[in-house]
Amino acid sequence: MVDVDTETASVAALTSAMHWLRRYHDAVDGFDLEGPWRTTSGELAPGELICHNDFGPYNVALSSSATGERVVGVFDWDMALPGTRLQDLAFAAWTWVPLARQMPPAEAAYRLSLMAAAYGDVSALDILTGVVSRIESSIQGISDGQAAGDPGMVNLAKVGEPARMARTLEELRARLPSIKQALAARSG
Repeated sequence: MVDVDTETASVAALTSAMHWLRRYHDAVDGFDLEGPWRTTSGELAPGELICHNDFGPYNVALSSSATGERVVGVFDWDMALPGTRLQDLAFAAWTWVPLARQMPPAEAAYRLSLMAAAYGDVSALDILTGVVSRIESSIQGISDGQAAGDPGMVNLAKVGEPARMARTLEELRARLPSIKQALAARSG
């Protein structure tokens, strides 16, 4: 398990995770399950599938071998609910790149490019573009859950959420132009 506050997942783990996420999304695509979900209810809208919604290095089991780390298990499904592939990928970028931490723009662009290539059929820029709204949604969900007395969300207050996430998102907003520029340089 990787602590995204202090560690960065290896390239092998990142690549394996995006392969796993793609296989998962493909497997549940078209599976229509009506809620209630933890934070919502109802049917999946067109283009939605059941997203993990908290797909980060802290929620996977990794196995190490001579070829590197690979995802062998995914847990903590309590936040699973309807969403789009891009929403799940955007949250994954927050935790796997991790865009939640300051890093050189070229490194962020490189890791976003690895994500997109491993997942397939999506661009690194599309993933990056989806991050802000996806994290805003997380902030709102945590706040709403805390107000409603959801024990898991109330527990997040002990580590300063969602205020910490909001501060980190503002830092990312300031870095977005340089990350986009680094992505353009990679593809140009």
